[in-house]
Amino acid sequence: MELAIAKAPGSPAIDGNQLVLSAVRLKTIPGLDAVRAMSVVLVVLFHSWVLPSSCGELGVMSFFVLSGFLITRILLVEHAKTGTISLRHFYRNRVYRIMPTFYVCWLLETALFAYHKTPLKWWEPWLSFFYLTDYARAIAGEEAIKHLPVAWSLAVEEQFYLLWPAVLIWLLSRHMKAWRAVAIFVGCVWVHRMVLHAGFGVSYDYIYNAFDTRIDALMIGALMALLTVEASRNDRAARLLSSLTASPWLILPPLAGIILAAVLDPRIKPIPVVSMLTMSVQPILIAWVLIQTVCYGNVYWQFLANRAIRFVARISYALYLYHAVVFSEATRMTFPNSSGRFLGIRLLDVDHHPRMLFVIIPAVIIPIIPIISYYAVERPFMRLRDRKRPEPVVAPPSPVAIG
Repeated sequence: MELAIAKAPGSPAIDGNQLVLSAVRLKTIPGLDAVRAMSVVLVVLFHSWVLPSSCGELGVMSFFVLSGFLITRILLVEHAKTGTISLRHFYRNRVYRIMPTFYVCWLLETALFAYHKTPLKWWEPWLSFFYLTDYARAIAGEEAIKHLPVAWSLAVEEQFYLLWPAVLIWLLSRHMKAWRAVAIFVGCVWVHRMVLHAGFGVSYDYIYNAFDTRIDALMIGALMALLTVEASRNDRAARLLSSLTASPWLILPPLAGIILAAVLDPRIKPIPVVSMLTMSVQPILIAWVLIQTVCYGNVYWQFLANRAIRFVARISYALYLYHAVVFSEATRMTFPNSSGRFLGIRLLDVDHHPRMLFVIIPAVIIPIIPIISYYAVERPFMRLRDRKRPEPVVAPPSPVAIG
């Protein structure tokens, strides 16, 4: 299997395909950094009460699509180089990249709950510890989970990381058309979600939070990664990809659809059929925007490579985790009968200081902690990961079709 650019027989001669295939071979893709930065900013601004909930949900959905794309791309690149995919190496890399930052944040959150003596169900920290917050929120309700509630989306991604590599290996070993299998699976998730919500009256909390009802967004990202590889030799995949990237102006339709869905969100959610349809279409629109930024980020939209955007993307993981901890502490200070303490230190008296200070302090603190985490935790562990990474044994290209 080659990732090299090769025009499929009968495929249209459109530069978009070649731009995509060239871009996905880069170590750093500016367009993907921009999507990552935008996603985390949307979530933080939602939790800051600056943007409505639909924007926060859009940020999370974008993370899902992006994760599915990136992880599948990593696996396919390894398969192209070595003829196989090492689950051991994949999980090892994920552990070094994700778990140190998460568990440091988990310890801080747990310590703060103990310090404030905040009522907490004994099982909440353990469910977040084992990446099960998604089902905790899905079953108990979003408002019932207080310990690191943003970990629900990380739980969905971790469960995807756990299952998808093995499934992809199986698809490749069976000489199956992986992109078709993924497309069928996505359709099955849509039907599953609709039946649960509209047919059995399953709560929106479950639909929104559970892995089995949100995996379609990750798999749509995976499908896009599969198409970028298959387009080099498959006429149908090449035509589909080129239809999405024929012009940089084609980013406008999905952007318009995403914005329209966000604006109409309050009217859509009370209608189960429309709500489920929107939840199904939104990740497709995001994937369309994503592949456009991959294609034209280095050509027409060079501002996406701006250092500030790329830095926000680098600290996005820690920013996503720690902003929720900071807001929790700010909440304890803001409400009546609160402790007046911020991260364990008594700074303000809510009865004698302007409420605006309780907004300004989180705005100042939120960027600082992720930066510290990035340089003190993430980078050292990534260097350790790279230093101990074994050299792959290069095998002849695999003849297995991945389309």
